Amino acid sequence: MSKQERQDVSFSIVGFFSILWKNIYLIAIITIVSAVLAVIYVKNMPDVYKAEVVMTPASGDDTSNLSGLSGQLGGLASLSGINLGSSGNNKVAEFIALSKSRNFVQNFIKKYQILPQLMAATSWNKTTNTLTYDTTIYNNATKSWLVKKDKKLPTTWNGYDKFLSLITVLDDSGSGLVKMSLNFYDPHLAKQWLSLFITELNDAIRQDDISDAQNSIDYLSKQAELSELQSVKRVFYNLIEQKTKTLLLAKVNKSYVLKPLGGIALPEEKDSPKRSLIVILVTFVAFLIAVIFALFRHLLVIERLSTAPLRSEHDDVSE
Repeated sequence: MSKQERQDVSFSIVGFFSILWKNIYLIAIITIVSAVLAVIYVKNMPDVYKAEVVMTPASGDDTSNLSGLSGQLGGLASLSGINLGSSGNNKVAEFIALSKSRNFVQNFIKKYQILPQLMAATSWNKTTNTLTYDTTIYNNATKSWLVKKDKKLPTTWNGYDKFLSLITVLDDSGSGLVKMSLNFYDPHLAKQWLSLFITELNDAIRQDDISDAQNSIDYLSKQAELSELQSVKRVFYNLIEQKTKTLLLAKVNKSYVLKPLGGIALPEEKDSPKRSLIVILVTFVAFLIAVIFALFRHLLVIERLSTAPLRSEHDDVSE
């Protein structure tokens, strides 16, 4: 068979399957071993549960009032350094931005002391309802970190990135709804942390608005007392009235920016990993690699066979 004929056969469909059949044992071994290793790997992967909630912007009658008043008195308010209030969309954007704030997240981790669970937990035992920790870095019995001399203790700075990897925030600007979810090994902690996180976000913005409204009321009251014109006094009193409404609503409404719809359900089924899918993908990729390896080896054999006669003829001429 000539070199051209061997190349034609090697790249034909029949030749392709012939190559696979000759290397069937090699392909089968690589594929089966990869599949077994994938099964062993996914069996050791811990289950992860997702707690999620859909939230809607908290509505208040003061929003429309403040919008109308800002058009009438915006000039005087700005000159006085008074903020008449933010729209609902701005508050939602502030809520989402604050959820990614390093300082806020670190304070949250420190306040609720969840750093060990974040940095050392490896899985959750459903039977005993307890977390399993990496015993090389954390002793749950003594509640102490076990860190080598050349390494530093985990801090809330490290916990920030870990916590953000658990949180997902989806903002549907069309409907105004915000979906937030938290993934973790323990479904009870996933639900608890998500609830606390939303509460803290609402409360942080609420406290800022309470402080801002109270400062504005104090300032406007002083300005009203100093003014001698009744028309100016009425302007200040209108501003004080609106700020008082904001203050009262902020003190009463705990879900100040976003209000959960239907509460947060306790996740009963794992969200990940998708073990069957992982095994199928690994097996398929291993099969492709085995086929490519078999074809590559066949091409090397063809190349050696095609160059061998050339070297023989050259040797004959030399002799």
